[in-house]
Amino acid sequence: MKQFFSSLAIFLVTISPLMAASDSLSIAITIENVTGIETPADFIPDHYEVYAPYPNPFNPEVTVQVDIPEPTSGTISIYDILGRQIATLYQGIITPGRYQYHWDGMQYATGMYFVRVSTNLGSQTYKILLLK
Repeated sequence: MKQFFSSLAIFLVTISPLMAASDSLSIAITIENVTGIETPADFIPDHYEVYAPYPNPFNPEVTVQVDIPEPTSGTISIYDILGRQIATLYQGIITPGRYQYHWDGMQYATGMYFVRVSTNLGSQTYKILLLK
C-alpha cells in the first residue's frame, strides 16, 4: 500500500497481490479551485526578497510578501503620489520567516500609491494602483 499526503486529503492506493506483472493501474487526481498554498510556519528563507504587491491594480486590499532570512529591523509603509506617508503596516524587529502585510485602501481615493519595504537587509519600493 502506498500513501500520498496532501494538505487537502490523504490518498490510499492498494496494489493487489492478484494483479499480474503485465497489469497496469492508472490513477487520475484532479485538484480544482486552489486558492493558495500556505508556507510552513517554520520556513526560513535563504535570502532577502520583497515580492511584487498583489493584486495590482487592487480594490480595496493589497498584499505585500517579504522573505526575511535573518533578524532585522524594518518598516513597511504606504505613500501617496505626493510622497506623504499615509500608513505604516509594520515597524520594528522582524525575525526570520515569510511575512504577508495587508493594506486596505477603502478610505483612500482611486490613484497611484507606493509601498516601501525598508530593512537593514535592503529596501524596495513598488507602485500600486487603487481602482474603485
